[in-house]
Amino acid sequence: MLAETKNELDDFHQSSKELEEELERELQRTEKAQQDLKVKVEWAARERDDWKVTCLQLFPVRYPDTPLVQIHVSSDRP
Repeated sequence: MLAETKNELDDFHQSSKELEEELERELQRTEKAQQDLKVKVEWAARERDDWKVTCLQLFPVRYPDTPLVQIHVSSDRP
């Protein structure tokens, strides 16, 4: 009985250790994916801002009769 309980405890410890290792690997993958997404979001924000500047520079050339105030009001919307 005591030997059987010890074997069950050893099995439990082993499976717990394996589960912990798997969870650690999953956590590392998730953290890397999160970091990758943060980089992509930052890149997209910079790209958006670059396009906004480009549009604000080109809009008056293309549509000279449109007041600059209207251009800025339109560009403030997300």
